[in-house]
Amino acid sequence: TCALPISRSILAMRYVTVLLLLAVAAFSAFCYDENQALTFSYFASAAYCPDGVPSWSCSICQSVSSFQPYSTFSDAGTNTFGYTGYFPDSNAIVVAFRGTIETSYDNWATNLKYSELSPYGSNSGVSIHGGFYTTYNTVDGQVLEQVAALYQQHPGAALWVSGHSLGAALATLSAMSLYDQGYQSNVVMYNFGSPRVGNTGFYTLFASRFGDAWRVTHWRDLVPHVPLKSMGFNHVSNEVWYNDEFTSYQVCDGSGEDPNCSDSLDVDTSIWDHTHYFNYPISNSC
Repeated sequence: TCALPISRSILAMRYVTVLLLLAVAAFSAFCYDENQALTFSYFASAAYCPDGVPSWSCSICQSVSSFQPYSTFSDAGTNTFGYTGYFPDSNAIVVAFRGTIETSYDNWATNLKYSELSPYGSNSGVSIHGGFYTTYNTVDGQVLEQVAALYQQHPGAALWVSGHSLGAALATLSAMSLYDQGYQSNVVMYNFGSPRVGNTGFYTLFASRFGDAWRVTHWRDLVPHVPLKSMGFNHVSNEVWYNDEFTSYQVCDGSGEDPNCSDSLDVDTSIWDHTHYFNYPISNSC
């Protein structure tokens, strides 16, 4: 079983709310697995390599060399790209999304500060970033079709969803969509450097659905701090916050906004921390 961090225990006693109880209940059944997180990061990184994915020939691809790519999905209008396939080492179907290209981080992060929330389907009180929602919907049909085909070949497999940066936001929405399609017990998510995706209603809905879902952040990574909390956004759980050297980490409380984790730093403006996870350039390892 997982040890409950002290900060989590204190918050649970002080703030006994529906939101936190949902997250703690979901967390209690699962433990953060650093080795698994590293493996997920390779899949997230490979999504930046559209030319190497079909043949699984990119540099980072060799870190998970047994992976069997199935297909890619994309939308030219939103410059969205990702891929699906099967990882026999863990009997897992993988869905991975590409993030924003490195040269546009500054402008992208600035634009996120002015993002607006939009209703998420027919879920009362649940809103998400309108741009993320629009972007994900351009590839949702492709993703669902490919996952269904892979499950025909590998019934009972786990369903791994991952991404970095913008890709992490899209992976979060993909996990929700896959849940709605009946994959409730299969989804595992590790993502990296994710921005905030929705409001507290979205956080609550996500926490009620997923326990084995981890949002890895790196020290002063700037992207997890946009869009702003003051605009009504709230991170999904569960955050795992790494130190600057990526040599230690803290499993944060279930609120999505643990004041003892990345929210504890007053100034978070590091592009380096955003582009480097597990001490390698996650967005530039093709």
